[in-house]
Amino acid sequence: MSLKEKIDVLDFLISILKEHEESLYEITQRLEKLSERLESGEIKPEDKKLIEEAKREAEEVVSSKSSILIVDDDEFLTETFKVILETVGYHVEIAASGMQAIHKTRDRNYDLIILDIKLPDINGDEVARIMKKQGKKTKIVMITGYEKLAEGLKDEPVEVKEVLMKPVSPNSLLTVTKKVLQDNK
Repeated sequence: MSLKEKIDVLDFLISILKEHEESLYEITQRLEKLSERLESGEIKPEDKKLIEEAKREAEEVVSSKSSILIVDDDEFLTETFKVILETVGYHVEIAASGMQAIHKTRDRNYDLIILDIKLPDINGDEVARIMKKQGKKTKIVMITGYEKLAEGLKDEPVEVKEVLMKPVSPNSLLTVTKKVLQDNK
């Protein structure tokens, strides 16, 4: 990744953090008002409804946190993807090889696997086939730097939902991730 691309990624992450900062500020303000009302003893029936609604919203946020496994031997790429996806609220784990990914999926179910086609030990399409044989119904997004490989990936017997060409922009990563996970529900 070039210096310009790294700067673009950092700028993008900063903009996401600013958006989240504004949301957190609004939530903090609401909680402070609610806390003041509770402390003053002015609890009304609508306050109880508000509290229950806030609890439900918080539970939805926690339970909707999708889990993603990123499989690639490029450490910079996986760490960058992890930061981008965690910044917007996903739970992300990393595997540096196909066998490591297979091992991780035995112990855990992921909502999405972002899988490089060219791995040092076993190709990504073979990893996907093994996971399918294990009964995993996880959605898969393949990433590759080889255009010829990308052309045939959607015809695989495993469920490859999208193919991203390297270098992957932060916007493409987030757009495809959101789309595939929404299709997953």
